[in-house]
Amino acid sequence: MTIQGAGGFDLLDLSNLSEVREQARPMLVEGLIPMGEPGMLVGEPATSKTEVALSVAISIALGRSIWGLSVSDARPVVFLALEGSKRSFHDRIRRIVDHMDPVFDSDCHDLLSQNLQILFPSLETASPSTDLASKICSVIDLKFEERGQGGLLIVDTLANLIEGEENAAESARAPWMMANLLGNQFGWTTIFVHHLRKTYQNTGRSNHSATVANIRGSSAHGASARFILQMSRLKPAASGWSPYSGTPLQLQVTKDNEGPEGFQVNLTRDAESGILSQVLPPSDQIEDTSRTNRDINDSSWAATKEGRLLAVINDAERNGEELDHQAIARTLFPGSKDPDASLRSCFRRLRSKGYPSPGSPMG
Repeated sequence: MTIQGAGGFDLLDLSNLSEVREQARPMLVEGLIPMGEPGMLVGEPATSKTEVALSVAISIALGRSIWGLSVSDARPVVFLALEGSKRSFHDRIRRIVDHMDPVFDSDCHDLLSQNLQILFPSLETASPSTDLASKICSVIDLKFEERGQGGLLIVDTLANLIEGEENAAESARAPWMMANLLGNQFGWTTIFVHHLRKTYQNTGRSNHSATVANIRGSSAHGASARFILQMSRLKPAASGWSPYSGTPLQLQVTKDNEGPEGFQVNLTRDAESGILSQVLPPSDQIEDTSRTNRDINDSSWAATKEGRLLAVINDAERNGEELDHQAIARTLFPGSKDPDASLRSCFRRLRSKGYPSPGSPMG
C-alpha cells in the first residue's frame, strides 16, 4: 500500500487502485473492529471494558470467533496494561480461556503464548513518555513484523498514557500519532480504552454525537478515532432478557468513519466470574435500541432487506433446505457492486437484533 518516499515520508501506492476497489473492507472482527485503524473502547466505570478488551485480544490471537462474530485470522496482539497487576491479568486470561474452550490443548497454549504479548510498565517506563511509540514499535518489529500480516495494539487505559493537562489538545497528539504510525507502518489496529465524562455516566444514552462529545479529556480524542466502541450497562427490567443471572451490557459501534453506526452485541456479565457471554433474547423479547431498527412485527420492517432475508432463512429452516448465498445476494442486492459484502452486512444487522438464531442454517 505504501512505497518509500523522500524526506522521511512514505508515499501511498496508487498503481493498484483498480484492484483495491474490488476488495472488501479488511476487518479484524466482523462488523466491529477494522484493520489498520486507530479507535477507542469507551464506557462508564464497571462496564467490563478491560474484560471486553482481553476477550477480543485472546480471540484475535487464537483466530477464534467471539460473540457470534467471525475473526479473520490468528494475528499478533500487544496488550499494554497500564492498570492492574500481573496476577489479576493472569487470572482473568485463564478464566476467559477456560470459558472459551474447557479443553485447551498444548497447541492452543503455544499459539496464545506466541501471539499475545501482555506488557506492563517497568522501571524504564513507569511513567508515560513521548518515546513510548518507538518502544512499542520495537516490540512489534522484533516479535511480529516478519509475519507482515498486521495485528492489534490495546492500550488500557489512555488516561495513563497522557502527558500534561488531560483536557488540552496537545496532550492527545502523542498517543494518536503513535496509533497512526502503527497503522501506516505495520498495518496494525490500535484501541485505546478510555472513560466517559462523569456528567454522562448513568444517562443510558448511546449514540454517535453524545458519545464523541462526552469522551473524557480533549475533544481531539473523539475526533482522531476512526471508530469508537461503547460499553453500556442496561437496566434489567428494561432489557427484556429476564430471567437470567448477571449484569446486562451492550457493546455498540457509536462511530465508524467508513461504515454504519449502531451495530451492537448484547452481553451478560456473570456475577461470580466476571465472564462475558453473548445474549440472544427470544424473538418476542427483543428490545430494539438502534435508531435505524424497526419493530420485528411491523410490516414496514418486513419489507426491508433484513426482513426479507429473515423470511428466506425461516422458510429454508422449515423446509430443511440449504441456502444458496450467491442467489440470495443477487436477489436482495441487485444493484450492489458487491452483493456478497452487502449480504454479510445484512446478516450483521440481523445478528445485532438477535437473529439468526443459533439453530438457523446461517446462524
